[in-house]
Amino acid sequence: MNVRPKTTQFFSDMLRRPLLWAALCSIVLHLPVLALLSLQMSRNEQPMEEGMLLTLLPSTESDSPDESQPGVATMPDVADMKSAASLQRAETEQGPQPSPLAEPDQGQPGQERFVNPGARAIVQTLTGSSMPAATEPMSAVTEIIESLQTPLTTTAEISTSLPPPVPAIAPAFLPMTEPAVSEMRSAIQHLLDRINQSGVESGLLSLNQLTSQLPGLSEADQVSAVAVPVDALTGLQQINVTVTRRINGRPFQLSARLQERALSHYAKFVNRWDDNVMLSNDRIEGRFHANSEVNFEVAAHARPQFAGEVTIASRQSVASRVRQSTMFANGIRTGTGRIAVPRESLPASWYDSGATVVELGSDARLEFQGSDGVLLTDIGNNQKTQLQIPAAGLVIIGEGRKRIEVSGTVTGRVLVYSPRQVLITGNLVYADSTADSADTLALISDGSIEIAPVSVTGNGDLQIHGALFARQRFSVRRFRDRHQGTLHVYGSLVAGSVSATEPRFYTHIRYDPRFNYSRPPAFPSAGLFDLLEWDQHWGAVNDADAQLADVADNAAIAVP
Repeated sequence: MNVRPKTTQFFSDMLRRPLLWAALCSIVLHLPVLALLSLQMSRNEQPMEEGMLLTLLPSTESDSPDESQPGVATMPDVADMKSAASLQRAETEQGPQPSPLAEPDQGQPGQERFVNPGARAIVQTLTGSSMPAATEPMSAVTEIIESLQTPLTTTAEISTSLPPPVPAIAPAFLPMTEPAVSEMRSAIQHLLDRINQSGVESGLLSLNQLTSQLPGLSEADQVSAVAVPVDALTGLQQINVTVTRRINGRPFQLSARLQERALSHYAKFVNRWDDNVMLSNDRIEGRFHANSEVNFEVAAHARPQFAGEVTIASRQSVASRVRQSTMFANGIRTGTGRIAVPRESLPASWYDSGATVVELGSDARLEFQGSDGVLLTDIGNNQKTQLQIPAAGLVIIGEGRKRIEVSGTVTGRVLVYSPRQVLITGNLVYADSTADSADTLALISDGSIEIAPVSVTGNGDLQIHGALFARQRFSVRRFRDRHQGTLHVYGSLVAGSVSATEPRFYTHIRYDPRFNYSRPPAFPSAGLFDLLEWDQHWGAVNDADAQLADVADNAAIAVP
């Protein structure tokens, strides 16, 4: 056996130590990375972000920054990578351009725009320039290219121009201040006083004259008043008032509505109080008015109760203990002024209403039978006639000194008139007494309206639904009979005077709220107008946005 030479033994031993060989190779491969990290730290620059992939590209140019180590790859600078990305974005926006590597910079001839060979390699890849096969990018280079394609904000992309100014939108309505509201309320009240002082008929004929020079309004304001056509049988006359004013050069309007006051506006109205009668165990739910002094009984066992406003035309003295008692839930006012009873109980305007009119030539008895109409009986010859109540209404008129007796259940709109006497012989009620019902009854007499004796009406309470107008007197026959119960009136009672009702009946009058906005058929008027509602803002004229239904704060203010 021969002995191997020492050189051969050295290399053989090296090949038998793979771990040592791997360590040497690792050190050689990591030298560029360690050199780059040392250079980065020496420059005191921001460290690379976590997860950034370092890609080594071999240099293909003779002007490599590190010529002492040929064949060692050089890592491109981060700034060069961003410059390459910007160049790629510019080429995308402006179309294909000559490669910056081939074209020298126009400002400095002979010098290339990019001098870092690593950046040149990346630019060549982005722009599709040719590269030697030996330096073809690896998959890691593709990841860097994709990261560099993220859009960057440049100074050219920032607009320094301001948006055009937005034109101001004209308001659809203008609210009124408290002083302006008070002034306008005063102006409307002056108009009301003028109409009421001139009377209903003359007031409607000269509305334009009455609206001129109202206090609280300027001469430039335009005021107009228009009477609204209404149903002659049940409608209340209304007047629409419009005030037009120019504000900041634009026209604005304010609207108000006035409404006629019928005597049915009151639950109980007495023109002349009988000195022999006292208000005792009476309950009145609604407005009460008297044109003369009223006798109130104030005792522990008997005391009237008023659940509505109480007004007395005369300056009646009412003791403070009475004013402060529980009698007047809504207070009492005296010296309010007299409200005249119209001279004509039955105005002729109802003839144009389209209602069916029946004239009676003798005393008659009316028995209302609900949907079957009314059974008419001639008291003189006992002849009977069945009458239907049409939708337009039924009007029954007694001629001369004829008496009309009434009782039963009413359906529809009915007016019963007698120049002498209307006698209630039993319960007289609506078939439907709800707020939405169209059943309405008016009993009108230029003489009296009376309650028949107990021998006719029967024992117990008595129910009356309707509006009663007795120009001379409302009375209860044989009121001194023993106590029977309570006389209930649902609607309105208006009389020249009233008789006593006790001990036979206590009285309970409850106002029908439908009479706030409609009239019992052909019921007499008080000859006055009231402010029904008005707007507390200025609405733009000819502006769809200024329509009342589209304005949230445009609730009309009801005036009691």
